[in-house]
Amino acid sequence: FGYMIAVGQAHIVDLFVPGLGGKTDPVGPSPLIIHREQLQRVVQPWMEFTEKIMHSREAIASLGWVREMWGYCIAAANLGIKHRLLKAYQFEGGSIGNHNKQLAWPVPPTPVTAEGPIVAGVNMPYYLFHYTYGIEYSIEGIAVELQVGEWSLDKRHYMSYPPPRDFTAPPQCAHDRAHILRALYMNASAALPFWADAGARADP
Repeated sequence: FGYMIAVGQAHIVDLFVPGLGGKTDPVGPSPLIIHREQLQRVVQPWMEFTEKIMHSREAIASLGWVREMWGYCIAAANLGIKHRLLKAYQFEGGSIGNHNKQLAWPVPPTPVTAEGPIVAGVNMPYYLFHYTYGIEYSIEGIAVELQVGEWSLDKRHYMSYPPPRDFTAPPQCAHDRAHILRALYMNASAALPFWADAGARADP
């Protein structure tokens, strides 16, 4: 993660483990693949460092909403756990950022299965689609940022209920992430009988 760069928060890390500042890996830890034994070792100090951060006004002011993530980074680095960073591990981006990164799925996408899209020879170049940013477009197909577009696909809209089964297609010129994510939602809503209609609270 670009906001987990060690050098930028070295002085904060040193508050909790002197000398460790600048030596943490830029991970979250979400997403993360980790050996069970390593997870068992790190989980307790992860919680403890997070609690220490939460009791430090200086750390809270500097780290913001990623305090728990830094708790993990400090705990892992203090235990000597190193992370292998893979550029192909996850795709991340909203309607504007990372336009040079293509998902390489058909646009508009075909149905997606557990094995990938149903197109011979077409594979997903990333292991995960990390859906964090809203995807926003004007009705003309112009990407917008820091505001809700006339076409909007943002997980924050669906805190209490899922997207509708008949989610409107994005503008044809939208980045492939918009088409693909909508297709994934449509596939899920068609396959899951308990999927609730938009506006109705989903069953627990």
